[in-house]
Amino acid sequence: MLGALLSTFWAKKPQPNDSQVDSVVEQGSKRKGASWAPDSEQARFENESEQLILKELGSGAFATVFATIGKSDANNSVIEYNRAKGNPVQQKAVIENMRKSLLAAKLLDSRLIGMEQYADEFRLEISMLRYVAKAYLDKEKHGVARILHPDIGPKPRSWYQMEMLTGGALCDFRHLFWKRPPPLGGTIPAGLLWHMIAQLTETLMFLNFGIVDGKRIKNCHIIAHHDLHEGNILFRWPGTTHQFYPDVVVADFGRSFEMPLDMDDEEYADEIYRTQVRDLRQLIVALGILTSKAGEDGDTLEGVLALLDGVQVSSKNIDMKRVLNKAMLFARRRRLEFYNKLPEAWIQYFSRPAVSDKELEIFLQQFKRA
Repeated sequence: MLGALLSTFWAKKPQPNDSQVDSVVEQGSKRKGASWAPDSEQARFENESEQLILKELGSGAFATVFATIGKSDANNSVIEYNRAKGNPVQQKAVIENMRKSLLAAKLLDSRLIGMEQYADEFRLEISMLRYVAKAYLDKEKHGVARILHPDIGPKPRSWYQMEMLTGGALCDFRHLFWKRPPPLGGTIPAGLLWHMIAQLTETLMFLNFGIVDGKRIKNCHIIAHHDLHEGNILFRWPGTTHQFYPDVVVADFGRSFEMPLDMDDEEYADEIYRTQVRDLRQLIVALGILTSKAGEDGDTLEGVLALLDGVQVSSKNIDMKRVLNKAMLFARRRRLEFYNKLPEAWIQYFSRPAVSDKELEIFLQQFKRA
């Protein structure tokens, strides 16, 4: 079964959408003079949020994600940068400090704001991320992207801000190992692979069943992500739970749906459970490809993925809950056995900035007072 899934994946493998990433120079030229077009979503976002858009990070069919910085932080950075003129070391320090203020913002396409269906779906995504932040992230868990400031402005539901995740996506990471020569070497440390499995199964235990640390949380909702491909699995560096590994983070809840634990609509519940299993299968495919590059413990890794691949839809997905929990606990133990510091080249890869020093320098030089 896993082999067939891998074959299907390779037939449809997604590619990084680099063509959609604008540079800071291009973003600046769009804003220069008359600023953004007054009816554009970018202009409205900048007016409502007190943020400035630095560059586009990625886009989908319905929304675009941008790197942003607060206007006051931008002003202060410009002032400090100009004061440090002639002192490259001090100017670099200003840029590094500026980087700490960067956020990400997801903006619904302005053409869709007046369409009730898309506006409702975007509101649902915001609502779900707020629930996840309170029910999961506030319990010192880190497997989902954190939403910030979703309720500012007269039309508060057409954009939201979230933390800036700088470690890249799982799909980008996977592509590295099929380059010739592979920039990080030809194998992946087993400890990191077990870490990925441990964190993703832990996150699914919460999303799918409302279970955190073995206990069901109060007033929990059952969630199906519905889009759990490797482009929506991101890395956070530095990691918050394991010093030597990045956090593995689920993002983009634009297609997800949920239900209360006590919902009695059996047809809707069945669709939730079927979608949860499809999500798991997508995850197994992505992890299976990476596991084929394991430096050691490959057979055991494949065995755990095969166990997860055997999950079938069941009443309230009890079978899935049992297998996820078993895989999570086993992966945590194996992570401890193989836990080692990543090579320096790997640390540099996961810590590379979403907005480069050069791009921030251009921003500081181009916008004297933001």
